[in-house]
Amino acid sequence: MGTTNRKTKDSSLYESYIGSSSDRVDQSNLQMSEPKLFDRRSRILFLLTFVLLLLLAFVQCFRASHGLHWAYETDFYRDMAFIQGALDGNYGKDPNLAGEYLWYNPLLFMVETLTVWLTRLPVNDIVWQAGPYLNILGPIAFFFILKRIFNIRIALASSLSFLFLASGDIPGWGAATYSPWLFPVCFNQFLFYISVLLCYRAFSRPDLRYFGLLGISIGISFLGHPAPALILILLMFWIQIGNIISSVKDKQLSKVGTYCLQGAVTLIPFILASLPLSYYLIGKYHLHILNRYPQQMVGSIFILHNFKDLIKANFSISALVSLVGLIWFYKNVKIPLVRKIFFGWLFICIFMFYYSSLVASLDLRYNIHLPGTVPSFHYFHYLKALQSVCFGFGFVYLFQLATRFLRNTQWFHRIFPTLVNASGNAGFAGIILLWALIYYPTYVSRPDFRYAFEKISVREINDDKIRTYQFIVKHIPPGSVILCEEGEPSIFPVMPTGRKMVSVGISYSNPYVDFNERETDRNKMISFLRTGSPDSAKCIFRKYNVGFVMLSTRRIEKSAPADPKLGKPVFSNSEYTIFPVEPGSNSD
Repeated sequence: MGTTNRKTKDSSLYESYIGSSSDRVDQSNLQMSEPKLFDRRSRILFLLTFVLLLLLAFVQCFRASHGLHWAYETDFYRDMAFIQGALDGNYGKDPNLAGEYLWYNPLLFMVETLTVWLTRLPVNDIVWQAGPYLNILGPIAFFFILKRIFNIRIALASSLSFLFLASGDIPGWGAATYSPWLFPVCFNQFLFYISVLLCYRAFSRPDLRYFGLLGISIGISFLGHPAPALILILLMFWIQIGNIISSVKDKQLSKVGTYCLQGAVTLIPFILASLPLSYYLIGKYHLHILNRYPQQMVGSIFILHNFKDLIKANFSISALVSLVGLIWFYKNVKIPLVRKIFFGWLFICIFMFYYSSLVASLDLRYNIHLPGTVPSFHYFHYLKALQSVCFGFGFVYLFQLATRFLRNTQWFHRIFPTLVNASGNAGFAGIILLWALIYYPTYVSRPDFRYAFEKISVREINDDKIRTYQFIVKHIPPGSVILCEEGEPSIFPVMPTGRKMVSVGISYSNPYVDFNERETDRNKMISFLRTGSPDSAKCIFRKYNVGFVMLSTRRIEKSAPADPKLGKPVFSNSEYTIFPVEPGSNSD
């Protein structure tokens, strides 16, 4: 008798998550259960609660970025370079290296370019202030895919974690959340969530149209960033290989052809959708990477030997709730497709995170070069998104345990008689909102917000660097090559202007171009300007068709440039002086 009661309780709890078996048709379409689980009033209540959570997060993101005009992170200067290049009509070209091609994912900077064109606002303002508006697509897509695959209650609880809890003190680029900073990883995540939903729909209803849409979605994700596209490709491969193996075991070989057709229908639209970038990476560069440094960039907690710090940074009450949700999901959700997507997402992100960390570690320590993709934190970002999904399951489970316990407690009946028979949906939404409000003071003090404000404030004080940037954009033609000194000048003010250079900082240099060769040539030319040697540097000016030289004003005050063929300065302030290179000086 006890066993029967326990089975009944477990069954009802499971149905409150995803619906009873009678609600599911073909690969268990979980969405069909939602109208039966929640009446219209409850669904509106949950939706309004989500809107309030989103509004709370938006207010903080808006406050963090409003009124500031210059990016605190050098990644944004790279994006500004590509935007400026597109505005100058040079899409498909490297904005900073003459004769080279597009190498960075174009989706975000093309959206930003369109925004600049429509609003007529400065590039730096769009890069800085558009984040709260464009990045909001991420939490909206996250909420609605969970609502679609599971139900609105799980989507609401998971969104609480996504917006406020899971990221903790980790910057927005390292953990899936709603961030005011317009990093590609923060913007592009909405496409990943849409693709997960399309993957679910394609395999739950074997309709080739959905596989075609999935291919397009993955292709567009690739235009945004390689990491989500690679996760999705591996996820689809994970599911299809499992299907093929099952068909072979069951001697249903006719299904193998169907699975291969589904793969082809996905692959062809993916190739077409990704052509705006893959044409250059494959057609021009043949994926031959010469500068591996960008793959080696990892944040401190993402370095392998800092594993303890990584655990410490991610340990929290919400993480424990997510762990409960993961265990509950593993033990109770038996729907094959949902399990394949969920655990495929989990294992792929874990594997790619540690593999990418290993690639960087072997590169830096032992000069061993394994095939690499992108820095490891990009995979950790989507692992944190899955943590928020698990939080939804864990929170719903713990909430239902608590309400059952209270309703069976006599003192609760005496003190709150009206709540005993009341719907739990209002209480559920209320607790979600209460948790967000209690945590909000901690949320708004996240280093991700404070650090950015401090860095930008320092950047805005240095007006002369900004004036140098503005002069270059207005008065130096887009195709001109500017020789500047090593270090910061190549990153700012020159890189965001979209003007050409001899060498860009290694972190932002085209990975398909030999950085060391260009850096050596740049150093020789700068040395010649400072000391008059080596004399062979004269011919290097012609090699790169150098049109302008930008030098530190402080250095010039101590010693004048050695080359007599530099013209009179066209611009000078306390930071930099810009000289034109007169005709004939680029000859030996």
